[in-house]
Amino acid sequence: PAVAFGVQNLLITESPVSFEPYLVFTKSFFNFRLHSGMINIDKEIKPLAGLDFSMNNLITIQIDYLDGISFAPVVNLQENIVLTPAIIYSSNSEIVHSINLQWLFNFKEDDK
Repeated sequence: PAVAFGVQNLLITESPVSFEPYLVFTKSFFNFRLHSGMINIDKEIKPLAGLDFSMNNLITIQIDYLDGISFAPVVNLQENIVLTPAIIYSSNSEIVHSINLQWLFNFKEDDK
């Protein structure tokens, strides 16, 4: 299990600037990882869920649902820092682009 927190929309093209913090919990199964959590968008906390598939140690493909479906390649910059440029197809037919930066903390169980 792991937990990630971060801020979405680092590349803002709208005014006023509104960063969107999120918290996500994950569980890995082979090359797949399930994730769920919450994000603060427009001062409203919303749930999110998704699936990741690791292509290799550098690239992961991520699919999320949060008031629409997002698709993103995930790039591992360092062991615990991840950059995610995403395309989001919202439920109101808008197409939105976002960039996420995550700092990951892994909880490892002792080998006893």
